[in-house]
Amino acid sequence: MGDIRSVCRLLDDGPVDASVSDADAPAVVDRKFPRKLERELVGRAHAESEWQRDARSLCGGRPLVITAGQLVRWARAKRDRAADAGGWSGRLLLELHAVDAAVTRALARAWSMDPAGWVHRGGAAATWRLLRGSFIPQPTKPLPRPVATASVPRRAWGLSAVRRVRDAAAGYCEERGQFGLSGAAGQSAYVLAARVLGELGADIVADDRANSFHELHRRAIFGGVDGFLAALSPERRESEGSVLVQLMARTLVGDEPPDVAGLPRSVYTFASQPSRTHHALCQGSSESSLLEALAYAQGGWRDVARGVRCELHDDGYTAVLGDADVDLLRRPAATDGSRIAEGKDKCIGPRAADIVLRGLSREASGYLMVAGVPVGDTLAGLAQWRAGYTRRLARLRELAVHDLGLATLAASALGGPAGLANHLLRAIPPTAPLLDFWRQVDDEWVGLWVDMLDADAAVESAVSDRVMLCRGGCGMRCRGAAEHAEQR
Repeated sequence: MGDIRSVCRLLDDGPVDASVSDADAPAVVDRKFPRKLERELVGRAHAESEWQRDARSLCGGRPLVITAGQLVRWARAKRDRAADAGGWSGRLLLELHAVDAAVTRALARAWSMDPAGWVHRGGAAATWRLLRGSFIPQPTKPLPRPVATASVPRRAWGLSAVRRVRDAAAGYCEERGQFGLSGAAGQSAYVLAARVLGELGADIVADDRANSFHELHRRAIFGGVDGFLAALSPERRESEGSVLVQLMARTLVGDEPPDVAGLPRSVYTFASQPSRTHHALCQGSSESSLLEALAYAQGGWRDVARGVRCELHDDGYTAVLGDADVDLLRRPAATDGSRIAEGKDKCIGPRAADIVLRGLSREASGYLMVAGVPVGDTLAGLAQWRAGYTRRLARLRELAVHDLGLATLAASALGGPAGLANHLLRAIPPTAPLLDFWRQVDDEWVGLWVDMLDADAAVESAVSDRVMLCRGGCGMRCRGAAEHAEQR
């Protein structure tokens, strides 16, 4: 059935036309894949290849080698994901492994080799830099979202590399107010800090960067990696730092025009239009979130008198307490290539109207959604969440009319309101009005199952503890959102 996010996206968007017409495609690609020459590494020929040599000399370390067992585990986890531009997929790897396990051992060895050691340069480029491009429709936005299906070697080896680096990178970023790589505890701290500041009467401006993967300057990405490597101890530079440099060599480093000895830049292939060289990060490849967080960490954090600036990947907020000048909320001009998404540039606080009047934010609101959690008027924010929740239930009812089996499978994948609202339950105290809100949400979920199965309402109490499944990461079997909230 797919993961919970995929099911939610299908229920939220409903039936949509996922195609981009041949006439519109060039304009979409031009808008979504800009090249920003003014912010590349400049000053010498083959600047990126030289950066790679210098970084390898700085870090040393040993090559990251993936085993056949790691490759098989990755294939099992990704068996239902799309094939890459060459037709490789997790499912194909599993089929080959079932026929002859020596095949996966050979592939693991080959894909662990340094691309610089490959004899066939075209093969190395196709293995590490060829992306299958597609577009995900965004019903509320004028343009679709471009995504990449990276090659199987890039995804499998890259995931192993990212896992080696992630903890060290998360700690480095958190010190600079960037929580995009943090686990649940760090992301909860990001949200709770905003809620506490809101309760203290702070003025808060929230923002989101638009199309950030595709518009970050290459210089900003390299600068983020340089900052992280410089902050590592010599021992960690030889381990995590070395792996990060290898990851850069496989996925990003590439002079333009290409160095004879190096790899070219990544290329998107499309079904109905010419290929497109890509100069930034690709949405859909595991290394991109890591490199984006490091890029934002170098310039996304700054001292704010009587306040704070925090970021979660390309989302962020700045808050100042009441006796501080609201001009401190003025955001400096971006030097990393990012730009503010106009529709998410909002503020709350006692001086919200003045903040908008001064041009420090576009819209004053009663609440902000910070990582999906309301800050400010909690009940108003939860009403927004509930509108989406109710829409999903309505679509499940519509689906049940046509295919009851598929509807129950989708509902089972969602699990229940406790799983869907885990991020809310983790951050919002269970006051009496909120417990009443969650009880209503639970009742709506049980009512959905009763309606889909055309059961007598008298059986509600008998089935209510059987349809609150332990999906969605809530960690509690057969509990509704209200009961889950009381346990927090």
